[in-house]
Amino acid sequence: MMRKKLATGLVALTLALTPLAASAHVTKGVVKSVDSHKMILRLKDGSAFTLPKGFADTLKAGEHVKLTWAMSGKRHLISKVTVAKG
Repeated sequence: MMRKKLATGLVALTLALTPLAASAHVTKGVVKSVDSHKMILRLKDGSAFTLPKGFADTLKAGEHVKLTWAMSGKRHLISKVTVAKG
């Protein structure tokens, strides 16, 4: 009986967490430009991402970054930015 409850709980937990894991993406690249007015970060490969509200304009062109993002409509909405060494 206890095993059945435990197994059911684990399956429920896995199903609950799957959408979160599936929705988060990670992209690495080099910053081409940051438009703090439009809140857009563009990488050298041409991909564009929407910066989060309240973002402090600290990124500069040429920096290597790791972006964690998810789709929000048609936008790539950044949840985390990590600056990496070249």
